[in-house]
Amino acid sequence: MTFRQYIAQVAWRLRRPERFLHRLKLLVKTHQVRSLAELEQLVSSQGIDIVQVDLAPRIPGLAAMDESPLILLQPGLPSHLRELTLAHELGHVHLHPEHLADVQNVSLPTVGGIKDNEADIFALLCLVGNFSSQEEMLRIFRYVLTDPKNLRRWWGIYRYFLFYDLRIQIAQCLEALFLRNRTQGAS
Repeated sequence: MTFRQYIAQVAWRLRRPERFLHRLKLLVKTHQVRSLAELEQLVSSQGIDIVQVDLAPRIPGLAAMDESPLILLQPGLPSHLRELTLAHELGHVHLHPEHLADVQNVSLPTVGGIKDNEADIFALLCLVGNFSSQEEMLRIFRYVLTDPKNLRRWWGIYRYFLFYDLRIQIAQCLEALFLRNRTQGAS
């Protein structure tokens, strides 16, 4: 890999939040729901099957791929957790289709990281973006705030966007450097 290719690759990675936000804006317009039933209907209308299956104890759901995308959910989830998990996994289906687990070879997913943060943001906007009452909004936020694991998850989302502008500025500088080197090399 040449230095120019390396600079271009680093700039492309730094711009991930920008590409993600663009995709998110397009998706959220058509994916805001008011209830669990509406969310389940939206998922099935897109040809995504929801399958109840026993997963590892701490994993409420998993997006997987068979012939079409599947969302695997732990049976017996409380409705608020089922709603958040379903929206989160739908985020993975739309935002990271190339990284869905193969249903024949499902292993324990890695929890955390950029892809989970992006799926959490999708879920939050999908569920919170169109509340019909303050009670619904408070129900979701109470769930998030009463569980320390969820607080860590949402803190990860905040950190992801905390450095958003800085990452874009660095990417722009690297691209400018790359273009300047490219034009100097051509002349």
